[in-house]
Amino acid sequence: MTTIKDELTLLSAKIDANARVELYDKNYLFRIKWTFPVLLLSSLIVLSLLFSTGVMNQVQLIISSLVVMVFLFVIQLLARRARVATLKGDTIILKGIDSKSTVTSIRSIRRANSYQFLGIPVTHVNYTLDHRKKTSLVFGTPSGMKSSLDQLIQHAKTCKKIKSKS
Repeated sequence: MTTIKDELTLLSAKIDANARVELYDKNYLFRIKWTFPVLLLSSLIVLSLLFSTGVMNQVQLIISSLVVMVFLFVIQLLARRARVATLKGDTIILKGIDSKSTVTSIRSIRRANSYQFLGIPVTHVNYTLDHRKKTSLVFGTPSGMKSSLDQLIQHAKTCKKIKSKS
């Protein structure tokens, strides 16, 4: 069983060797990509069944549909900002659901905060790309690691600072 200190030492070695460090589970994007359509379809089926069996009247159906649409809209907004992170040398690669990758320097990351939302670890990453402020959300913990993504990013930044000074 590895400790956080061992993970950071291993991360330092990989960064120094310019190796690629995958910070996500392999099926992560697939799960995020299908969350919205599955929730939409299941909510439509449930509301249709409740209306057709007479449990709901027309007014309740309209109100319930509006609440479900707002909830799904929020989920869709979060899914659009969801990314997976990979470190390679002094760069971080953020890949989204649309398969577009954003490559930026670790030094361009202004802030990375990890927190728990409904039991799911979320890392909010603020960075600058082409003189524009960007934000991304990374859900979950890095695969096979105990430390959070913000700890790994901060450690990678300090490793690169130390290496560039020497």
